[in-house]
Amino acid sequence: MKTLSLVRWACLTLVLGTPSLWAQSAKNQVSLLARAELHEKIGEWDRACEIYEALLRSDRSKALKDRYRTAVNRLSQFRRHRDLSFQKEVLSLNLPQSLELYALIRDTLLEHGLERRTTSASDLFRKGAEEFEAALSDSFFVQTHVAPDRLAALPAYRAYVRGTLDGAHKLTPNLLQKKMREVALAAQDQLGIRPTVAVMEFASGACHGLDEYTAYLTPAQLRELLDSIKGRTIGIGINLTFREGKILVAVVQPYSPAAEQKIDVGDQILAIDKKGVMGLPTESVHELLEGSADSTIEIDLLTTTMGMRSVMMLRRPIYLASVGVQYKSGGVGVLQITCFQDTTLQEFDDALFKLGQMGDVRGLVLDLRGNPGGSFEAAIELARRFLSSGNITATHFADPKFNVLYQSRNPNALTLPVFVVLDGDTASAAEVFAGALKENDRARLIGAPTFGKGCTQCIVKLTPIAGLPTGGLRLTIARFTSPKGRPYSGVGIQPDLFAPSETSLNAAVAEMQKQLGIMLP
Repeated sequence: MKTLSLVRWACLTLVLGTPSLWAQSAKNQVSLLARAELHEKIGEWDRACEIYEALLRSDRSKALKDRYRTAVNRLSQFRRHRDLSFQKEVLSLNLPQSLELYALIRDTLLEHGLERRTTSASDLFRKGAEEFEAALSDSFFVQTHVAPDRLAALPAYRAYVRGTLDGAHKLTPNLLQKKMREVALAAQDQLGIRPTVAVMEFASGACHGLDEYTAYLTPAQLRELLDSIKGRTIGIGINLTFREGKILVAVVQPYSPAAEQKIDVGDQILAIDKKGVMGLPTESVHELLEGSADSTIEIDLLTTTMGMRSVMMLRRPIYLASVGVQYKSGGVGVLQITCFQDTTLQEFDDALFKLGQMGDVRGLVLDLRGNPGGSFEAAIELARRFLSSGNITATHFADPKFNVLYQSRNPNALTLPVFVVLDGDTASAAEVFAGALKENDRARLIGAPTFGKGCTQCIVKLTPIAGLPTGGLRLTIARFTSPKGRPYSGVGIQPDLFAPSETSLNAAVAEMQKQLGIMLP
């Protein structure tokens, strides 16, 4: 299919978990679940997801996974409804054009998805109806799209949508398209909702229903994802966190506009472009930070050192490094790999060169804590840097003839002893890399069990319609297994030595120094 991207992406949909939540004792799980439910009730889906991700590290039950998946879907819907590229570009399509887009998405899911053998047109319609029903219960969606004088008709129309599922168990793709048109026109007739709005809710729901990682991407989300693979983003260079009712700066990228304006980690965000952020979900605040290159943004801050201050900046491209370098006593080099992207291999080679300038490197510690994955190919190639021979991973597609066994044959592979540091946020492509080194007896692993995401996605760029960008899909196309054929999904990788996340790096460095026979005071 021409629209299938060659880039395979093996990252998490969300990585919001925090070690502090993970550290909660088992008796506090009920309290955490109650907090998650409260966040759900008030529409703070990002915070609900954060709690579920923390709980999933110790509880992999189906009930908890289902609750997490629902929260992820609602968070995706929350983002989509507020996405300007979606509103101005995709929703400007007329009904025939939106049905053409739906058909393209439908056929991609049914022909190329990993679960296509067990997925029917009826399944896609049912999941789409569930998505539309959820939208019709959301106050923001209703205020945005339902005509004020038609609000009284909302309960009857919602009952109509639920009723469309009766007899929908034998839909062919053509009948699905016809039924979609009927539902969309009924939305216009009864509620004043533009038909394209209804069609796109069905399209998004069909994607979410396929598996937990397949998703529709708005034009802006597609651009951001493709930029992230290249290690590039547009912005001012900060990441945020929510703590004790405050929106705080969690990360400041070096050489970014924020760094140049001396914004510090821990500074509290009070307002963005004169809009107060108190009470807003973290996701909404992140959206206020977004904008095109060279656009202006004003941020009001409360700092611990300078008090209240207002900062004006220009958004610009920021190139994000994926490999950090440290040199420890006794010739131990520490490389922190935060994700796998197009630049990771070159960054890794540059980091080795930099370590060589710092001193005699006798052993390596690779820090993969918090690494959500990224480029599947980059992880494979980095594993080959360390393996003279052996299996790396195997991918398993819906059609077995496309299965691939990845191996290494590199007589020039690095021979330095290696420790790899892991935690519960180490996932996907990072698990491929760590698992390859562990099962080939090339490295010892220290830390905590990994997340357990054993599938890979490709990015599908959907064909523009009427000259308008239509976004894309993140589509699950294969599962991968360890060199010895073990699955990663729901299981993850067990470390050789267990250590808390906050001390695991120091423990790995100490173990490496001990292995090298280094005696420190």
